[in-house]
Amino acid sequence: AFASHSPDDPSRQQMLAQVLAVRLDKEQKLAEELMAEIGGKERVQEIIGGDDGTVAAVRQHMEGPGRQTIKGKNIFGADQKMTR
Repeated sequence: AFASHSPDDPSRQQMLAQVLAVRLDKEQKLAEELMAEIGGKERVQEIIGGDDGTVAAVRQHMEGPGRQTIKGKNIFGADQKMTR
């Protein structure tokens, strides 16, 4: 609850991250369940321009396995790079 009162406060974000890290380190089953809920360990980069959107001059770079997606009605100057 301490972070929910001021979600943009960096000190509260840091405190929440520390508490969460300690808890997940101690409870591996909970960590695995959360990881499964958020889609696993796969890296994802997505740029979505919407139904009539234009996506222009974008670059995606990813190291390691994962998925890169650019969606839009008009796409100009898009660059995607993956290195393993």
